[in-house]
Amino acid sequence: MTIIQTDQWLLECYERPIELCKKLTSYFKDASAGQIYQHLTSHGLYSYPTLSTVQIVSEFRRIDVWKMVQKEIQLLQKEWHGPKIPIFILPAQSTKSGLAFHDKLFIFITADCTASEIKAVVTHEYHHVCRLSRIRKNESDYTLLDVIIMEGLAEHAVRERLGHELVAEWTKWYTPSQLDEFWKTLFYPNRQLPKSAHTHGHLVYGTAGNPRLGGYAVGYHLIHRYMKASGLATAGLLGISAEQIMKEMS
Repeated sequence: MTIIQTDQWLLECYERPIELCKKLTSYFKDASAGQIYQHLTSHGLYSYPTLSTVQIVSEFRRIDVWKMVQKEIQLLQKEWHGPKIPIFILPAQSTKSGLAFHDKLFIFITADCTASEIKAVVTHEYHHVCRLSRIRKNESDYTLLDVIIMEGLAEHAVRERLGHELVAEWTKWYTPSQLDEFWKTLFYPNRQLPKSAHTHGHLVYGTAGNPRLGGYAVGYHLIHRYMKASGLATAGLLGISAEQIMKEMS
């Protein structure tokens, strides 16, 4: 595991985010800095500076976010037998988020994030990394079912480690009966929808008239049911496919 010292990158390029993304081209196959910028900003990376370079770097250094994330990742690697990967900590556009790959991880935070909030997003996103490394399936082949199960598992990992008070707000937006109805009418019929399908994102994120972050909420609900029935914790579910989880719940 390598925590990249992105404070130096920010000092050089914070006000020119595409220039900053040039430093990432060696970590992406056949992608330009502009393409990387578009992809990362669509998942929470800042798209333009909202603070001065001195302010953002000073705030990140004040809480020593790189050391904090390193400590959390070391704990999670030991607990989940996770892979050693490069980790990039960069400013978020508006709220904490992240983007996980099987071979790298991006954590996006704001200057006012608390330590607990940072631990929560690191837990969620590194759980994705571990699952991606266990499930032998190309990320481009992931279906709607794969994605919502992965999101549900990751947020339950946050609950297990840090408590109910630090799970995302979307876990509380809908009643169990509403979530059962979403699953029956929206997600189960479209469970094999590939990530590349336009409708996939609408269902997961809740755009185009779909329930807001419905895919996340339904995934969390399904995993709650599965964990209650099986008695397993999220660590024991890392290598179980979404199809197997669904089959055992049926």
